[in-house]
Amino acid sequence: MAKKQTETHILDVLEEILNIAQNSNLDFAKMKNAEKLFEICQEKLGINSLQSIFFAILVDLGSEDNIIISQISEHLGCRPIKIMRHLDEIEDLVKKSLVVKVRTNTFRVPSYVITSLKDNKLYTPEKITNLTNQQLISELDNLISLREESEIDFELFYSSIMSLLENNKQIPLANKILNLTDHDDKLNIPLLVYLCTSNVFYSRNEITMYEINDIYDRHNAKLVKHYLMLSCMTLQVNKIIENSYSDGFADRESYKLTETAKNDFLQEFDLRISASKDPNRLNYDSISEKQLFYNNKEDIRIKQLTEILEQNKLKKIVKNLEKNNLRKGFTCLFYGAPGTGKTESVYQIARKTKRDIIQINIAKIKSMWVGESEKNIKNFFDAYRTTVESSDVAPILLFNEADAIITKRNAGAGSAVDKMENSLQNIILQEMENINGILIATSNLVENMDKAFERRFLYKIKFEKPETQIKQKIWKSMLPTLTDNQIETIAKKYDFSGGQIENIARKITIANILSNKKRIDTDLLQQFCDDEFLDLNSRKKNVGF
Repeated sequence: MAKKQTETHILDVLEEILNIAQNSNLDFAKMKNAEKLFEICQEKLGINSLQSIFFAILVDLGSEDNIIISQISEHLGCRPIKIMRHLDEIEDLVKKSLVVKVRTNTFRVPSYVITSLKDNKLYTPEKITNLTNQQLISELDNLISLREESEIDFELFYSSIMSLLENNKQIPLANKILNLTDHDDKLNIPLLVYLCTSNVFYSRNEITMYEINDIYDRHNAKLVKHYLMLSCMTLQVNKIIENSYSDGFADRESYKLTETAKNDFLQEFDLRISASKDPNRLNYDSISEKQLFYNNKEDIRIKQLTEILEQNKLKKIVKNLEKNNLRKGFTCLFYGAPGTGKTESVYQIARKTKRDIIQINIAKIKSMWVGESEKNIKNFFDAYRTTVESSDVAPILLFNEADAIITKRNAGAGSAVDKMENSLQNIILQEMENINGILIATSNLVENMDKAFERRFLYKIKFEKPETQIKQKIWKSMLPTLTDNQIETIAKKYDFSGGQIENIARKITIANILSNKKRIDTDLLQQFCDDEFLDLNSRKKNVGF
């Protein structure tokens, strides 16, 4: 019985060609014993003799990111100009998807081709069909990654995108992209695909001029940049992309999907901020009910605002605002002394109107890296805008203790920090101007507030320290075992805010737990009242319970 012949491994064939061709000066007379090897390459890879030599060298130099003509000529022992006369043979390897053209006269063998060769197979791009929404966007994102890493050249990148879209027309996203532009549209389609994948996978709605260089070849990148600057790209004309914003102004170096386009092209994908994943989001039904006591003026205004933000009422108001071409966003400022209930009022309004709260933390937004803070704040507002668009009930965007961001801008800012602060303020001002949702900011100090911010707050509610009668109600709710006489006396003697009264009530409760007492020690109560003031001159003596 004859032994089964072992199949020749293609890597062994390429290695033999490599050895025979070394220092041959590309003279085929010196490579007669390679003819059988060339036949195997023709059979297995579909490449001719000259291509087999070039391919063997490129595979051998596979660890190099960018292989230039001089490296090929060095192995063959000839001048680079001799190789340049045969560049069309290497270009044909590119067309066969065996080699990637990184840039002019610079090539590499991609990792997926090397993997196929190790398996003794020819790499052939597979036809991918019958994908789901998520599978399609994942495949497109994978192509973007391969292109960014120079694993595929631009021609293969573009043709692979088109193949994916054409073979999966049952998916709305594929259909919309194909119907939007001409089928041979190498400028618009890669840009649109990049923004779609970036939104879905990275919650980032932006492409910069620098990133355009990563996905296009040099020629097409130059065209895209030129047409973008002229605002004549198909994507711009059809209002699918627009400039991003920097310092509150249109950024000519950065582009994003318009909100309409994002909703249209990505409606099959869930772009909402998940409450379970977003640490800045507070569900309204997790907020405990708390009775708040206001002075008469504040009470009226808080009740009015709560009524306005009730969902059915707000829908009617927004509809009428749109009808009259007025801005439909709600921006509110709660300002006043510390401890007067500004933040808790936001919580209770959210609970009553069944709106979640998304809290923006300015300290986290700010970054030590130049330009990162601006990106952070833009990304935050982009995410909030997406959430509003995809939510039945818009959440409240809360800027708690916003003093650090709404102060007067630095005229003629010189330092990097001052410039960053101004940039952040300009971005927030622009976002407030165009917000489609509800923003509430709280502040203890408004004396130094920038006039531009003051104008952009639709509702401004000042929280004063509670009047004597209101203080009595707060004391009674916090420490119900106090007598009316005790409450009246202490309310008159101490000018406390509601927050300060709560601090004292908590300390009394803790002290009673430790001493196992139920009655309130009046001497201890007075001590706690005195201790609440850091300024000794503000302390009141001889309460006289």
